[in-house]
Amino acid sequence: MHRLTMLGALSIERPEGSAGVVVRPRRLALLAIVGAAVPRPVTREQVLGVLWPESGPEPGRHALSQTLYALRRDLGGVDLIQAAGSELRLDPTMVGSDLGDFRTAVAAKDWAAAVAAYRGPFLSGFYLTDGAGFDHWVESERSRIEAEALAAFEQGADGALAAGKFGDAVRLTRQLTQLNPLSGHLATLHMTALAGLGDNAGAMAHAKIHGDLVRRE
Repeated sequence: MHRLTMLGALSIERPEGSAGVVVRPRRLALLAIVGAAVPRPVTREQVLGVLWPESGPEPGRHALSQTLYALRRDLGGVDLIQAAGSELRLDPTMVGSDLGDFRTAVAAKDWAAAVAAYRGPFLSGFYLTDGAGFDHWVESERSRIEAEALAAFEQGADGALAAGKFGDAVRLTRQLTQLNPLSGHLATLHMTALAGLGDNAGAMAHAKIHGDLVRRE
């Protein structure tokens, strides 16, 4: 199965043991747009509005068809994107993604798997030349996904603290403080988890780090 990475740097990998694959940025961007919607589909019109906002309907549809064809060619004839009428979606039998794994783990309240899947901001460092519409979409999606992660990890941390599972709570609150390092509430949660684990020195050290960061900002 192919592997689409979106949390952190954007990339597509072939199944283990297969030759590497080089995909041009706009084709990767198309994969990201469709992949970010999983398990829902996206419409062709939505994709056109992100990747070809200045094109008319016909030139835009032609560009999308050509991009889908080129992506299939890059991947050795494999269709990772299913097309059904006006809708596009990732083929779950052909490709998995870290964002999909994250959402599955959150739904199952498997917080260790959720932390492992969430390795960085959505599409970190990825841009398109002349891609203002795409850049705006990335910022919007990044904020939405980060909000998902914050809510999920805080829920998990609260549950772990209530159950006295301080090791789990530390892992979750550490991720929370990385997502929002200026939040006093999240800093306090992390300190509480550390103290519950018996790491009072670590809790005090984090208090100092957080205080210094807030003062600098």
